Amino acid sequence: PIPCVPWQSQTSGQYQRRVHGVPGNRQEKVLTDGDVCGFDFSREIHWINTVDGKANQDDDFRRICLKLHYVVYPKYFWWYGQALAYLTTCYNTAARQLFVSTLMPKTNLAEAASSLIVNTTLFAYGVQEYMGWTNVAYVLTCFWIGSKSDFRLRILMTSFVHYFKYLATYYYREDVCFQRFKRDSLFFKTVALVQIAWYYLSGLPIRASTLFSLLLVFIGYGLSGMATTALGMDLTYFGAELGQVKPKQITKFPYDVCPHPMIVGQVIALVGVHVVIRDLLPWLAPLHIACYLAVLSQEVFDFHKSPAKKSSSKSWD
Repeated sequence: PIPCVPWQSQTSGQYQRRVHGVPGNRQEKVLTDGDVCGFDFSREIHWINTVDGKANQDDDFRRICLKLHYVVYPKYFWWYGQALAYLTTCYNTAARQLFVSTLMPKTNLAEAASSLIVNTTLFAYGVQEYMGWTNVAYVLTCFWIGSKSDFRLRILMTSFVHYFKYLATYYYREDVCFQRFKRDSLFFKTVALVQIAWYYLSGLPIRASTLFSLLLVFIGYGLSGMATTALGMDLTYFGAELGQVKPKQITKFPYDVCPHPMIVGQVIALVGVHVVIRDLLPWLAPLHIACYLAVLSQEVFDFHKSPAKKSSSKSWD
């Protein structure tokens, strides 16, 4: 179900409502008399600013927004949809009352409450924009399960999510929120790398193979990092395949001396990691390497779903 979708209707004054996905493609829209804007209230961060040079006149302080909230859900989930509508209404009413009460604080308590609301909002926005609350909840749940059972289960559940996102996004390509895909991929890749680094550094032995391992890690991640810099983040995360940026042939180093240097570098580094953690986690690095080879194979053979043919009919099926 879609939790809550409001339609905003501007009836007086010119204000700018900036609506963007979380963290979807940012858009700015200027609403004036009679304009309507619809978006997913519970998932899309939005805020209102006055348009520079077009604010209301001194004798016109009106800014009247008609909000229509509704929930979309399948008929067989009517009980869930109704419950969600009720809870969303209660939350929105309480949050609105709290917000209005702190607009013009006159006491120290009111100022503290206002500051708390603003900082909480900024924190919630930052988490959703750069990590995603759903992603954070999933990782925390996995960490809790791992703490109650086997830590290796937590590693298994959180270290390979980004590969599945790579494979599925490259294959389907349609209706992909590019910013969200990049956010999720970077988040889960970071979670995987942090765990690799933790077990690698905590188990780094003092022996002859250590220097060889460090050399492979340095060369591998260095090569991958230079490849990412040369390619750019958008092209790295299938921006050309998803139609977000124009295809571009990269001739800079390391692409001029090594095919697929990003994945090659990751594989080299993971071999170095395996030298150190092979006794504790003998399967971790090989599984990462297998996933990278799967992604590489998909790119080399360009294995993806054929684009759906657009119907010329304008009627509902």
